[in-house]
Amino acid sequence: MLSVRRALAKGTALLVRHKVKILDGGLLLALLAAAALFAFEVNVFRHEGQETLAQQTVELDELMALTTLTMLGVLGFLWRRAREHKRENELRVAAEQEVMKLALQDPLTGLPNRRRFEDALRAAMQATPAAPEAHALLMIDMNGFKKINDIYGHPAGDQVLVHIGARLLRAVRDQDLVARLGGDEFVILARNVEGAEGAANIARRVLESLDDPVVTASGVHAVGAGLGIALAPQDAVAEDELVRKADVALYRAKAEPASSIRFFEPAMDVRLRQRDELESAIRVAVDADDIGLRFQPVARIGGGIAAFEASPLWAHPTLGEIAAERLTPIAEGAGLLPRLTERLLRRSCAAAAAWPADVRLSFDLPGALLRDTSFAGRILSALRETGLPPRRLRLEIDEGALIREAEVAETLITPLRAAGVAIVATISAPAIRTSRTCTG
Repeated sequence: MLSVRRALAKGTALLVRHKVKILDGGLLLALLAAAALFAFEVNVFRHEGQETLAQQTVELDELMALTTLTMLGVLGFLWRRAREHKRENELRVAAEQEVMKLALQDPLTGLPNRRRFEDALRAAMQATPAAPEAHALLMIDMNGFKKINDIYGHPAGDQVLVHIGARLLRAVRDQDLVARLGGDEFVILARNVEGAEGAANIARRVLESLDDPVVTASGVHAVGAGLGIALAPQDAVAEDELVRKADVALYRAKAEPASSIRFFEPAMDVRLRQRDELESAIRVAVDADDIGLRFQPVARIGGGIAAFEASPLWAHPTLGEIAAERLTPIAEGAGLLPRLTERLLRRSCAAAAAWPADVRLSFDLPGALLRDTSFAGRILSALRETGLPPRRLRLEIDEGALIREAEVAETLITPLRAAGVAIVATISAPAIRTSRTCTG
């Protein structure tokens, strides 16, 4: 039964696929049959007044007429088939072109996608210009875009990306390629610019195009960007290396608090490689519990010690002592910050539990951990396990992080305050570090 159904389905598919050919062939056969019947039954060339037996047979001229009619029918059938075949070819070519266009185009913004960008970059690197001209590669990453997605949803984020793509197109030259690599990452390939100055001019126009907030149905969204620039052939002569160095420059630009432009510099590469080495080393150090603590006394007004400030102490085998300001972002990048901070906090609390009852522990809580609302529970757990009263713990948190993460920070801070832990907002500057207690 199943095989019969398959055969019927296959036959139906063939009929649908060749229905035009079958219709044309049927019409041609019907026409020829009608012409043959007419030729044999009615003598179209019959001479008036003559009814001989010979004239009732198919005469040579009638046979020629029938043959001519048959040939005309066949030619008409072939012409129809040729026209249909041409139309099918045109549709197939158009479909292939559309598929190729879609394969090289970002479906959201309509900009070229990564594949088309790579093809264009490969072609550009095969014809690098002579100094002072250069090909410039500008890697662009949006500032604050994740927050738009988190607060307003991905449809709103998509609308913002469409607006950003249009602004980037207006900011570059006609011959420049603007592509979307994915997410909020864009790239500009500017061929034959006037060296670093020409690339900087394009970068400045890009930042200026993003000055005005993006207005969508979901609201008004302020956007910025970090731009990393690498030049060919000055920085690289291979496309992969040029992309890598533009990414290195972008990494430095994203470290700035506001929109910024950074050109690739060899020193950046050295620092990045050193950072990778430090991330590998810190993984080993955390697993081996090799990162220690330093306690610095805080004097009490009128004399005596009011508290000790705990800070991590890590002596790298070749780089020497790594300061906490450098250690924290490296640990965060390696995904070790929560684990490392909790471990150091427990050891600090255990040490502080043996101090005089009027001496407090001051511990720096990294701002990145404010997003981890479960960390409040870990802090209270460390206090219970070590026996340190919550009133003797003072957590210092960067004020900028508290402002940026105000909503989630309140979720983390509230149970700590309720338990008696003091929360202190610190203001850091290159040469000044002040603090004030958060009340409430």
